[in-house]
Amino acid sequence: MKSHPTDLLSLVFGLLFLGAAGWWLTARLIPLDLATVGWLVAGGLVALGGVGIAHALTSGRRRKP
Repeated sequence: MKSHPTDLLSLVFGLLFLGAAGWWLTARLIPLDLATVGWLVAGGLVALGGVGIAHALTSGRRRKP
């Protein structure tokens, strides 16, 4: 059997399925209301933005003129 690389569409659908299954399992194990989940997602996005800004500010210092 010849091996072939995974195409992007299959990868996206697989990740979406795993995300939905993880969301369902989390909702079954830990009862969270939608407002709490919204605040967690917003906080995570702010944290990722802060990491991105910090990386953008520090990456310019490493370059030698």
